[in-house]
Amino acid sequence: MPPTRLTFLIDTNVFITLEPFGPIRDTEPYEEAARFQRLVHDHGHRIAVHSGAREDIEQDTDGARREQRLRALGKYIVLDSVPASDELLLAFGASQNNRVDALIASALDANAAHFLVTEDRNLRQRLARAAPALASRAVSLAEAIEQLEQLHPPAPQPPPNVEMRPCYSIDLEDPIFESLRSDYPDFDSWFANSCQLGGREALVIDGGVSLAGICILKDEDDSEYGLPSQRLKLCTVKVAEPHRRQRFGALLLKAALDNADGRGRTGLYVTVFPHHAELIRLLEDHGFEVTQQLTNLNELVMWRSLVPPPEAASELDGFEFNRRYGPRHLKLDVPIHIVPIQPRWEERLFPEGRVQLELTPVPACGNDLRKAYLSNAGTQQLMRGDLVLFYRSSDEQSVRFVAVVEDTLRSSDAAEIFSFVGTRTVYTAEEIEEMTRVGRKDVLAVLIRQSRHLTPAWSLEELIANSVIMRAPQSIQGIPDEGAEWIRTTLSA
Repeated sequence: MPPTRLTFLIDTNVFITLEPFGPIRDTEPYEEAARFQRLVHDHGHRIAVHSGAREDIEQDTDGARREQRLRALGKYIVLDSVPASDELLLAFGASQNNRVDALIASALDANAAHFLVTEDRNLRQRLARAAPALASRAVSLAEAIEQLEQLHPPAPQPPPNVEMRPCYSIDLEDPIFESLRSDYPDFDSWFANSCQLGGREALVIDGGVSLAGICILKDEDDSEYGLPSQRLKLCTVKVAEPHRRQRFGALLLKAALDNADGRGRTGLYVTVFPHHAELIRLLEDHGFEVTQQLTNLNELVMWRSLVPPPEAASELDGFEFNRRYGPRHLKLDVPIHIVPIQPRWEERLFPEGRVQLELTPVPACGNDLRKAYLSNAGTQQLMRGDLVLFYRSSDEQSVRFVAVVEDTLRSSDAAEIFSFVGTRTVYTAEEIEEMTRVGRKDVLAVLIRQSRHLTPAWSLEELIANSVIMRAPQSIQGIPDEGAEWIRTTLSA
């Protein structure tokens, strides 16, 4: 069976970045575009442009550059005769640029491509409003690279440990701070006086010769921005450029959430400039919401509560409740399932459960709360918001991790599975291909959000004694009422 080929549709701006034909501008992501192009070609995938891009290029008043770019279109697959979505055309607007954007986005609606690669934040926002189901398939260059590296992983590096350090132990000349100075001219003075002399601490990821990631913490008890007191401010969330696609930002947020929740903070907030679209998206994925407030530098104020309001459990499904108020908080009056998992897959999904964490390679998605699990199980029972208990078979024979279902897909099409799981899977392209070969059952793909790492774990004997299961599970199965009640009581303790 030949390897599955993904089609990445690039918008006009990404095409222009790949085919500059003129002065090089510092603001263009040329290195990322080149890396994306290499990965696509190295692994047999395809880059396509929409025929509507020709209309954009023909608007260029520089005749020589216009002709060069029109000729360069011949290097790419051109998607012709793609049905235009009336809904997207109406939602995007009637201007020439918006019309072309709507035609390009229509290619996703028609399944002419698996992903749309764009650096245009406005296009993605309009698509999210007009067709939320398609929005996850519109990715930035960085996200497309991450997907390709996840499916075709290079030799993995040992996983990082997030550690807490006093800011006075951190070198102000570390390269990770360089780009911050363009946003904050007084950064050096602020770090020296408020952070180092102020006794603040930071979550850091050591990258060897310099820091790979940092998140500076500050407890606050005032009423600034109308936020609850006893909150945690994330003063800086920064990942060094060489480590951006290793999910270190998600790893820092996971550590910050654990820190705030473990110390009884009411929530967390961060201020961020609107042009940091990738960081904003990461924060929103982890339950942060943009408030109505702005800082005096015109930064957005994003808040993440750790205290669910009384009405939240009845108004939200189990997944949304956990996304907004978790990871520890769970909606418990939902179906519960137990999922047997082999040790090697459990250790990829949940690397913090390993005995020798510092010696074992970790896929990028292991650093995130958001993950994808694949199985050949025939169950149709898993639904959004349900709880799943991952039972580690063979050696430990225990439940060590609890997660919430976000979405499911059953398919025998490897490309469809790739599109669904994105960067969240620990499975390589070859492993997914093997699972979908002729003669096997459809693959069940489950998007999950990690909630609990149980310590101590729930042993097989304990599970049997409390009527959760009758014997070691061999496939995904639901939990009977008596066992489910014990689980709810134990998790709410």
